[in-house]
Amino acid sequence: MEKIELCVLLDEYEEVKGTFEIEYELCELVDYYILEITKEIQANYIIDEQLVYHFESLGKLSKFYNIPISNVQDIKGFLKIYNEIAPVKFHYEIVKVEDEIEEQNFIEYINETENGFQKYKDNNYRLPTSSIVVTKPDKETPLQDSLKMTSANTERNIEDMLTTMIKLELYSLNDEYSTEEMMFEKTDYFRYIFEICYKIKDNITSKYNLLLEFQKVYNNEYPLKEQAITIEFK
Repeated sequence: MEKIELCVLLDEYEEVKGTFEIEYELCELVDYYILEITKEIQANYIIDEQLVYHFESLGKLSKFYNIPISNVQDIKGFLKIYNEIAPVKFHYEIVKVEDEIEEQNFIEYINETENGFQKYKDNNYRLPTSSIVVTKPDKETPLQDSLKMTSANTERNIEDMLTTMIKLELYSLNDEYSTEEMMFEKTDYFRYIFEICYKIKDNITSKYNLLLEFQKVYNNEYPLKEQAITIEFK
């Protein structure tokens, strides 16, 4: 199976500004930053200054706007012109991942981990295996009792954590509510939970995404701060 190529856009301070699939998403990158630099110039320079200092470069950039782009050479050409007039310069690196699941995991890691992309590179361009800690307080006595699970941050371990919490929640609902109450008062909540179960069964999106989805659904259902499911990385 052919690997997915990603373009990681970084600024001059090595901060990740975005991750784009080379085959499908480079137009999104180019169009967004052409519009942003154009707006910035128009907001900060009078017409005479725009004509003298920016008109030629903006004209060159316009040739990249709203056209199909699917190769690195076009990005290289775009950035060469963009960096001539942009206050913050950009560069890029190319990363290859095995599939969409690894792509999601990669994007989540570099976006949510401090210096995540540098750590990824330092680890021989592999995602470091961190520990994930999930805490689910008891709904009735949250300040006294909590379920705390700590495991290596892998798809299988996250799935185990997620299914454990879903099972506990379904057992709890069965004890707390009558059949009629579950049918008519908890219909939406059950539907959200079973949609997550369906995605687990059919391997739709990463398990971490589903863990976040369950966290959001659960915390919306039980809005008290002390009842909230929390997720940490160590």
